[in-house]
Amino acid sequence: MNVTCAMADQSEADSLYDLVVDAAPTAFRAERGISGARFGGGALTAMRNDPTKYWSKAVGFGHDEPLTADLVDEIRAFYRAERVASTNLYVAPQALPADWETIRAERGIAEAETWVKLAGDVDTVLARFDDPATPRPTLKVETVRPQDIARWGALRDRVFGLPEELAPVIDAVVGRDRWEAFALRDGEEIVGGAIVFLGVETAHCYAGFTAPEARGRGGQTALFAARAEAAKAAGCRWLVTETGAEGPGEHNTSLRNMRRLGFKVVYERRNWVLPSGL
Repeated sequence: MNVTCAMADQSEADSLYDLVVDAAPTAFRAERGISGARFGGGALTAMRNDPTKYWSKAVGFGHDEPLTADLVDEIRAFYRAERVASTNLYVAPQALPADWETIRAERGIAEAETWVKLAGDVDTVLARFDDPATPRPTLKVETVRPQDIARWGALRDRVFGLPEELAPVIDAVVGRDRWEAFALRDGEEIVGGAIVFLGVETAHCYAGFTAPEARGRGGQTALFAARAEAAKAAGCRWLVTETGAEGPGEHNTSLRNMRRLGFKVVYERRNWVLPSGL
């Protein structure tokens, strides 16, 4: 059995909704204007006061029911009601309707970046990590402790270039049920980290990062192995994740590390920006 397109998208939708909507602290949710909805087989997250315009997303559509013009308009209406000017619309290429170009042209839906969605069998990832041919990481991975959250989050946001005021989006999952958060350490210094959402069959990987000065020492590989161990312990069979696609002449180290660990491409997708009509 392989991870289907629908399974991979459901993994992203379920984990994203829990991350952005359900896990958000009450005060932060009110301050940032966070809300969400589930319909049409997909998940919608909205963050009205988001300077990055990153956390408003519509994910997982086109599987349980077709992605029609009416469904796109229903998605637009949700964001318009939440006073969010636009959202990131993530649809697998296999789920796009035959008239997609007409639908998007009539609604001003713009092209954005291209991502690759990958899935790796947990046992395969662990076996590849244990293979003598895989270089041994010189960094260790540990669960994030409450006293480490501030340092862990500050480094993460610096590496990703995210504003400090949005740190609770990810910080809030530390210690939360169905999530595991990991810190990458060089001695006692935190030099990276990652999180994983533990679903039923799939575990969704997010926010893997390594400080520039600690790269090239097997940190990303060690973080995937730690997430695979957590997924296996939770009864999940697959790790699912996304990363940027490689364009001509480009080199995505993360993508190549995942492939070496046994991850396989589920699909490569063009992302879209859907204006709400505000």
